[in-house]
Amino acid sequence: MFWRRVASQSPSITADAAALADPASYLAGWAALAELVDRGYSWSGHERHCVFVNRGGAAGFADVSALSGLDFADDGRACVALDLDGDGDRDLVFKNRSGPQLRMLTNVHAPGRALAVRLRGVAGSHNTGAIGARVELVAGDRRLVRCVTAGDGYLGQASRWLHFGLAGVPAPERLRVCWPGGVEQEFAVPPAARRLVLVQGGAAAVEGASPSLVL
Repeated sequence: MFWRRVASQSPSITADAAALADPASYLAGWAALAELVDRGYSWSGHERHCVFVNRGGAAGFADVSALSGLDFADDGRACVALDLDGDGDRDLVFKNRSGPQLRMLTNVHAPGRALAVRLRGVAGSHNTGAIGARVELVAGDRRLVRCVTAGDGYLGQASRWLHFGLAGVPAPERLRVCWPGGVEQEFAVPPAARRLVLVQGGAAAVEGASPSLVL
């Protein structure tokens, strides 16, 4: 298989002189590992998933893996956050190499204030998804920034809906968009808005639909 040949770079002289002296043993080690993976063994040795909370500033991060209930022993490969049920808070989807290959976890806490924003590029252009756009939400003296990406993580792609959590934030006033190519535009945020679609060149933000699965 091709991936077996590109699984690792050859060892350097300074890093592993023994492996360089006997490259056959080095290649044999990778072949043995590939065979174990083909037979369904865990690549990562069933290491539990980790969850860290940002304590802010110099306090760093706290390990809350066990408390979160997300410390699965799955052979994880990707994790994306998106609003699966359209209730305003983000849920989690895990992709694993071993079973279960897909975990979908719904956020059942009472949803807080949030605003979801979706961008639409110029119709007929090569970038109707507005990949690369930067959105700044202005709320009083607060500025929240999100960017539209084509991918965010190994084997994962989050929703194109940009999520702005508004807990402790004043009522949103406007959205500033820097579209791909550098064109800038402002949109007013309607009162009590929860989901908005912004179209490049459009006059105003449009209320977006809330389907059961939002991608």
